[in-house]
Amino acid sequence: MRVSVFNNSVSLAAKRTKPRHWSNTLAAFATALLTACGGGGGGTADDAVAPSTPTTPISSSVVVTQVAAGGFHSAALRSDGKLYAWGLNAYGQLGFNSTTDARSPVYIGNGYASVSAGRRHTLAIKTDGSLWAWGNNEYGQIGDGTVTNVLKPKLIGAGYASVDAGYHHTVAIKTDGSLWAWGDNYKGQLGDGTTIESHIPKLIGTGFASVSAGGKGDFAGGGYNGTLPRMHTVAIKTDGTLWAWGFNDYGQLGDGTTTSSLVPKLIGQGYTSVSAGGFHTLALKTDGSLWAWGHNYYGELGDGGDPYVDVLSPKQVGSGVANVAAGYSHSVLLGTGAGAGLFSWGEGRQVGDGSSQLARTPVRIGSGYASVAAGGEHSLAITTDGRVFAWGDNSYGQLGAGDTGSALGLSPVAVVGLGE
Repeated sequence: MRVSVFNNSVSLAAKRTKPRHWSNTLAAFATALLTACGGGGGGTADDAVAPSTPTTPISSSVVVTQVAAGGFHSAALRSDGKLYAWGLNAYGQLGFNSTTDARSPVYIGNGYASVSAGRRHTLAIKTDGSLWAWGNNEYGQIGDGTVTNVLKPKLIGAGYASVDAGYHHTVAIKTDGSLWAWGDNYKGQLGDGTTIESHIPKLIGTGFASVSAGGKGDFAGGGYNGTLPRMHTVAIKTDGTLWAWGFNDYGQLGDGTTTSSLVPKLIGQGYTSVSAGGFHTLALKTDGSLWAWGHNYYGELGDGGDPYVDVLSPKQVGSGVANVAAGYSHSVLLGTGAGAGLFSWGEGRQVGDGSSQLARTPVRIGSGYASVAAGGEHSLAITTDGRVFAWGDNSYGQLGAGDTGSALGLSPVAVVGLGE
């Protein structure tokens, strides 16, 4: 069942409507979430659950704790610290010392605590705080001081707490709250006040709690309207203030302009998490409200707004949200309370509702999920008992279903091979 959480319509498709007043939109959001969960007549939780919802856990003791979706590849981290990767591997981004693609998860190593997949490179942090990187390195995004591709995990440094891989750049936070960035810097996405790429981690600032690098997509034809896809970066400080910098042609920084910034700019306060997509940004505030801004041609903001009108400042588009992820031209979230469940919207092939229709407002995909990740043209989600589902483009096996022919997963399918 396809359910809009903004206007209760079941036939959104690619209808190009003018934006409604946001207060009315929020009211419809709450009403539709209730309906989707069986509290408002119409849809129920049962008939909204994806038909391929998994029923068998990996094992009684090992579960998947994190997933990462890149351009055309994916990665998963298990509770025992073992790391797996699958999908496109032309640049060694899977990390098993080869350039052969893998349509099922391949074991990479153990002792890992977190992982991030970028356009064509991957980074992970081990339990001892050491940072490792592999894959494409043409702009120095690996951080080893070279521009040579790396086919297996390579030690970059120590003392790291989190990392995020973008289009051609990488950002990371150390345990002391210092923010570091490296790789491509054509539009100032490193935030160091220059447009000079860096092949090693460069200190950007202090007092940071989380950071997100835009541009997981892998599109040979460039960005929207022929735009060279040089991306942006967003971060939250420990005081809850939100900062953004880099490419801003579509208002994805959220500062009310379309002028790119070479240094971090203060956008607002009261934020707890943020995710940078291709040319849009999504963020959550402390009260669980969802805010979105930037490019909206594919409906990636989820506000049902005019596809030809970019949103230049944060706009509230929902509430009761626990987790959100911005892909290249789509978005996914996990709702709480009356609106519990997995929702997706944006470019049609990535929505996951069984159709290939574009959705300008969130569509309920299923229930029983704990976290989500959005990549170039596919998404991943972990169930509450640690199993993994994937949907969207599968050209290189990035869904991890072990198939040999399906190029597209219109509904969530179970990722196989993570239990060995």
